[in-house]
Amino acid sequence: QDSLLAKKAAHWLALEWNRVVIPHVDKYRFTKAYAAATGAGGGGTITYDPAAVLEQIYEMNSNVDEVSCPDDGRALFVAPSVFKDIKKEVVPLLNNPGDQMVRSRGLAGTIDGVAVVKVPSNLLPTGVKALFWHKSALLAAQKLHEAKILEGGHVMSGHIIKGRLRHDAWALKGYDSASGINTKLATFQALVAAPPTP
Repeated sequence: QDSLLAKKAAHWLALEWNRVVIPHVDKYRFTKAYAAATGAGGGGTITYDPAAVLEQIYEMNSNVDEVSCPDDGRALFVAPSVFKDIKKEVVPLLNNPGDQMVRSRGLAGTIDGVAVVKVPSNLLPTGVKALFWHKSALLAAQKLHEAKILEGGHVMSGHIIKGRLRHDAWALKGYDSASGINTKLATFQALVAAPPTP
């Protein structure tokens, strides 16, 4: 019975970590990334157009080409609705039997050299459909990260789950002496929903 209780406590700890802690940290990082995109030196926003989603991804990618951003490490985090729009454009290419190269490169997960990651829309800031940045542009630190399962002892019967996480995130400016541009901040870009028509 004691063994089963310990296993059950470990199950609940994993559940709490995966469903509460990690989404909280991700949402915080997305908020920081969006603030960097819309702040001074950021790459700005583009009004999302579902019919031109691939062209908009290409545009964001070419924008960071202009600030000498490394090709490796670029990422685009998209809401499920955007991912659905991407698949509408990508699937016909993947179904072309003569295009083995497209399939071998996994276009559904990488577009124009950019890793595409689907995330729940409730983790993104309100009105944001997608966020783009280079991995070296966001410092996401975790100073304290621990979780324990304690015997209840004199406090209570059973087990006590205890965890702590101290974290923060910063958008790094980074200075390119050749171009005089804050290149890292310029990699932050966002696709945002069109404002509602009056």
